[in-house]
Amino acid sequence: MNVVLAALSVGPAILALGLGLVLGVLCFGGLWWTVTLGLRSKNPALWLLLSSMGRLGAVFAGVYLVARNSLTNAVFCLVGLGIARAVVVRYLRVAR
Repeated sequence: MNVVLAALSVGPAILALGLGLVLGVLCFGGLWWTVTLGLRSKNPALWLLLSSMGRLGAVFAGVYLVARNSLTNAVFCLVGLGIARAVVVRYLRVAR
């Protein structure tokens, strides 16, 4: 019975890690996309400001939704964000 309870408690943590990965890819991939398009726009400051507000708002909202259940899920979500950052940076270095 303890194995079943342990397995049920791992599920939300894995889900939080997955959500962190998705949020991280959207945030850091969106940052790359924003900088790339912002360099070609007529008003790059406005482009960067609006994009950063949107990206950070989405990340804060996502982490908040995960964190209201438990601190462990929040930590797993933030770890997912960090992993996604590393993956996006490595992917963009190889893509150049």
